Amino acid sequence: MHPHIHRLIQCIDLEEKEQANRYQLDQTHTLRTLKADGLALHPLTVTRKGFGYADYPEISFRLKYPGETHLFRDGAAIECFKQDEDAVKGILLNLEGKAGEFRLFAPDFPDWIEDDGVGIKLAPDTRTTGIMKKCWPILKKTNAFFIYLRSCMATNQIFHYL
Repeated sequence: MHPHIHRLIQCIDLEEKEQANRYQLDQTHTLRTLKADGLALHPLTVTRKGFGYADYPEISFRLKYPGETHLFRDGAAIECFKQDEDAVKGILLNLEGKAGEFRLFAPDFPDWIEDDGVGIKLAPDTRTTGIMKKCWPILKKTNAFFIYLRSCMATNQIFHYL
């Protein structure tokens, strides 16, 4: 494998590990710090439950209190959580003001979904990083990356991050 491609894959791995560390809910990253950093929305009030695309559970919610929502973008990977329960992975469908909707990647709704203390937090985007890691070797095989690199060099565009 070309050293530049190997370096890019290492950078993607590093980003994935850093995201997992940053979004982790543990003793060093408490719910309070995640909320202060805008990485968690808690508590939520469930306003509607239903099954959507491919019969995945979808939940509409309302924030009880205003929170930092600027990092929560449509399509963001999330985890729905409640203290002392296993978190469920999902995707944020939309969030406008204090109302939003998300889809869970589970066969059914968790038993605790309508209880007090339910929240969502950002999760590492393993789907996108997985796609990026798969694409670099394919680009090597098709030589598209090297053609692009050569054209950048010809126009004096330099990759500072390589």
